Amino acid sequence: MNDAFTKIFWGFIIVFIDIRFILPFDILADSIGYFFIYLGINLVRHEFPIDKKASYSAIVLAILSIPTFFYQTETGAGQFTDHFNWYLTVLTLGHFILIFYVFQLIVEIAKTSGDDSFVRRSSNTFITYFIVTFVVYIWTSFSMNFPINSEWATITTVLLVISFIMGIVFLSLLWSTRNIRI
Repeated sequence: MNDAFTKIFWGFIIVFIDIRFILPFDILADSIGYFFIYLGINLVRHEFPIDKKASYSAIVLAILSIPTFFYQTETGAGQFTDHFNWYLTVLTLGHFILIFYVFQLIVEIAKTSGDDSFVRRSSNTFITYFIVTFVVYIWTSFSMNFPINSEWATITTVLLVISFIMGIVFLSLLWSTRNIRI
């Protein structure tokens, strides 16, 4: 578990961090992160059947995210192109499908280990993560119609901070899963 979840952890770190500076490309390419996740999942693939779905999701995302390394995210006018919006939507959906399968894998590992407290922790984190993510995405899709200088902007900022915290909680759960003994 240690080697597998270390790779998965660092893969998600690479995916979460977007470093561009002045360069037109992402220094830590998402495709490299997804490939690390794929490698980590494959280390435990034979022991848990859910790994096939997680493994397939990770390799598909590794391939699909290659253009994000080179593609400029904005046009000269500061607007996203329609094609790029669809592309980002597909990548985001794929990313959350992968996270769903990784959560399922963690819960399955926790159940196999017999650690009831870790089963509760992973299940509660799973539910909270997806509720927060759902609320944030629903809110942000409607919030672009609200005035910028209003209490709506404060609510949006608070929700984004909570979403960031949930990302850290997810990474913490990945790191803790390394120590599970089966």
